[in-house]
Amino acid sequence: MTKSCKRFNTPVTGGNVSFYNQSAVEGAEVPVFPTPTIGMLGIVEDKKHITSLAFKGKSDLIYMIGKCENDISSSEYLASYHGVKESSVPNFDLDAEYEMQQTVTKLIRVGVIESAHDVSDGGTFITLLESAMVNNLGFDITTCSEIRKDAFLFGESPSRVMITTTESNEEKV
Repeated sequence: MTKSCKRFNTPVTGGNVSFYNQSAVEGAEVPVFPTPTIGMLGIVEDKKHITSLAFKGKSDLIYMIGKCENDISSSEYLASYHGVKESSVPNFDLDAEYEMQQTVTKLIRVGVIESAHDVSDGGTFITLLESAMVNNLGFDITTCSEIRKDAFLFGESPSRVMITTTESNEEKV
C-alpha cells in the first residue's frame, strides 16, 4: 500500500486492518477475511469531471481500458460456482495500474467518456450489469478469443475499467 500511495501521490489520513474479527453465522463464530480499510481525502477541482458508473445512452459504445487476463484466481465466481475458497491472488502490476488510471483520468478530463466503472467483485459481467441497471439499459459482449470465457466474464484481475463513449467521440477515445 505504501508503494501505491507514493506512486499515485495519494494522501492517506488513516487506516485499519482487522485480522481477528469474527462474525456469528448460525450460532457459530466465523472469521472475517482481513480487509484493509484506508481513509483518504480528495479534491474535485471541476464538478464536470465527476463521472458515474451508469450507462447513459442506448447507442453508447463500451470499451475496456486495461488488459484482460486468463485468470479466475480469488474471484467470487471461483468461490461461489466452483467452491474453491482459497486460491492465489491475481497478478498486480503497479505501473500498469498507474497507466490505466492516468488514461481514464485523461479521457474524463477531455470529456469524451460518458461513464467509467472499475472491474472488481464479480468481474466484467457484474461490472456491466451494475452500469446498465441504473438507467435500465442492456449491453452486448464481444470477448477476446485468447481469453477463456469464464475468465473474461468473471475474472477479477486488477487494472481494468469499463468505459462508455458516444459514437461521435469514438475516434477521440
